[in-house]
Amino acid sequence: MNSFELCVAGLAGMTLSPSIRIESLTTSARYAKGAVVIIDVFRAFTTAAIALSNGAAAIVMVDDVTSALILRERGVGKVCIGERRGLKPTGFEFGNSPHEIRNISFSGDIVIQTTSNGTKGIVAARGASCLYAASFVNAAATVRAIQKSGEQEVWLIAAGDGPVRAEEDEICALYLRALLQGRSPDHDTIRSAVGTLSPRLDGQTLSAEDFAACLEVDATPLAIRVEQTEGLLVARGVRAEGKS
Repeated sequence: MNSFELCVAGLAGMTLSPSIRIESLTTSARYAKGAVVIIDVFRAFTTAAIALSNGAAAIVMVDDVTSALILRERGVGKVCIGERRGLKPTGFEFGNSPHEIRNISFSGDIVIQTTSNGTKGIVAARGASCLYAASFVNAAATVRAIQKSGEQEVWLIAAGDGPVRAEEDEICALYLRALLQGRSPDHDTIRSAVGTLSPRLDGQTLSAEDFAACLEVDATPLAIRVEQTEGLLVARGVRAEGKS
């Protein structure tokens, strides 16, 4: 049994609630409804959570590099963050690295983000009544926000990479489901399971610093709520009080 199967055995245990649905790959987001959570652990929504925690007023999420650069040129946002094939696109201020921006103060700036999978999933989730971007760092905060919203149907979408499932996103989906069902899986067990996965991403080696940053489970109290504003998908950090 591999690490992913062990984590499934440890976290899944119970019968899946009919109100919580786990799906894989960004294409699934097209059919999702209710409260929809797009999960991208390595690294899009870990990076987004840190940017918002470091003072960004909002993040405009788009599905291609050209759109990001055009929006910055028009003054919609000040900073472009993202990747293609794991690398920072030409003209962007930052790559898709939570470690790179850990000590950056965004001081009310609007950030524009595009990634190969995570932000594409956000763009695809047109049927959501409420939409969230999640990773391990804001999992509990996301669950509190969903619970506060009162939504009775929840879709957890593990973003993945094209036709290939991402095990870290699948494990995060299971963790979110466990929290929604009132259970509290051990953080060290989660980190241990994810720690056995390959450190390669999009043909690039994931740095040890980014790997560690992505496994800081429930490190931020901010859920990332995405709403359409003037034709743009705008993500903001929201706090929901209570216990997940």
